[in-house]
Amino acid sequence: MAKPQGGYVAKKCPARAQWDTVRPCEPLRDSPFLQRLFTRGREFESGVVAQLLELHPDALVVTQRTEQNGAEREQETLQAMQDGVPLILGGRLPADPVSRRVGEPDLLVAATGGGYRAADVKRHLCLDIDGIPACCSSLDGVAWETADTPASARKRKDDLFQLAHYQRMLEAIGMAAPGARLGAIIGTEKLVTWFDLDAVELSHEPVIDVYDSEFAWRLAIIDIANEHLADPNVELAVGPVRSAECGECPWKDWCRAILEQGSGDVSPVPYMTRKARGIHLDHGTSDRAALAGLDYSTASLVAAKVDLTPIMDALDFEPLDTPLRGVIGKRRYRQLEKLNEAGFFVLGDARKLCPRTAGYPPMGGLPGQIDQAWAVLGDAMVYRRRGVINIEVPRGDVDRCRRRERRGGGLPLGDPGHQRAGLDGIEEGYRPFRQRKGTARTRGRTGPARTGTQARTARTRAGTQRRR
Repeated sequence: MAKPQGGYVAKKCPARAQWDTVRPCEPLRDSPFLQRLFTRGREFESGVVAQLLELHPDALVVTQRTEQNGAEREQETLQAMQDGVPLILGGRLPADPVSRRVGEPDLLVAATGGGYRAADVKRHLCLDIDGIPACCSSLDGVAWETADTPASARKRKDDLFQLAHYQRMLEAIGMAAPGARLGAIIGTEKLVTWFDLDAVELSHEPVIDVYDSEFAWRLAIIDIANEHLADPNVELAVGPVRSAECGECPWKDWCRAILEQGSGDVSPVPYMTRKARGIHLDHGTSDRAALAGLDYSTASLVAAKVDLTPIMDALDFEPLDTPLRGVIGKRRYRQLEKLNEAGFFVLGDARKLCPRTAGYPPMGGLPGQIDQAWAVLGDAMVYRRRGVINIEVPRGDVDRCRRRERRGGGLPLGDPGHQRAGLDGIEEGYRPFRQRKGTARTRGRTGPARTGTQARTARTRAGTQRRR
């Protein structure tokens, strides 16, 4: 049985939850970019906590986390909640052995009617123009009861899952606030943005229900992974799938080796979503060779939302000279126009269609996915996109005004790279942009180089002195 898990497991890739248990190889270290994100996130959180302590002197800061003091911090947090401390910072909720949950919310905010609500500090924006309904309170009035500013917030699944995780843990120990299930995120706006976890929907379901399903699925995957470790004959629950998480995943090399076996899985095809991959698998398209074997012309009609099912069915019993208008129905004018544009007028023309491709539901990206799979499996390094005849690459000339190159605070354009010559009779071609050795105004000058602002200030002062 899987050990208790934090809320992050619900939003992880299912394969990552599995590999974290099996550990099939040595995981990759966090990239410098990811380490920088973590560091800045911790610094931002420390700044918010310091500001909250100034505004709420009666707040309690739970003992700092170590590897051995988890049980001690859980007891300290529970005692603070039982004592009714209005604001608890850095707490650790008591572990839930039944539902197998552990969690450490950044804030636990006391509700007026008793109980607590959880909040997390995140170094990103929470508010948006066209977002989901939310309500905001300031840092000096953290509680939901003081949230009197309606707002439009971003719907971040990761944040909402984290809040749902804490909500379930509070309910398990009987310390959840009565009424609506609410949780908050403190973003870079330095506002406490409250979300109703029953009202916000993901995939047309309340976010807390979606979280429950995803968390339970990850636990089942981890349980099977543990069984596999005990008995290698037990098959693992999931296989690797290319997703947006792969770039910073510690198991990406392991998954890539599996995905590239044979002609390769369809998930690495550009713009392939998890839903689209599921549709391909349902139609027997399990690798890139099968995807490349689909018919592009038929896929274009499928992408245009032309229902080819009645046409393919009519091929078995209708005369081949039957107009397509009588097959698909007289009222489907747009579909008929698209069929005519593609060269289909009578039923006999439909013999050119691929039955396997015609069985797909409307998928806007299907033609492009076919071409991408075909290009990967082809012998050439580069292929020209369909419909493109001539490829023109715009070329830039040398910017002879060096001052413009320094605008924006970056390096001079010519220093690290090369510029194209060809002006004023100079021979065409690329060559390094050489630095000037100095002019009469700059030759012999010592000391550090001046920035543009410093140089302008010096010239202004010199002109003022001359006028005097």
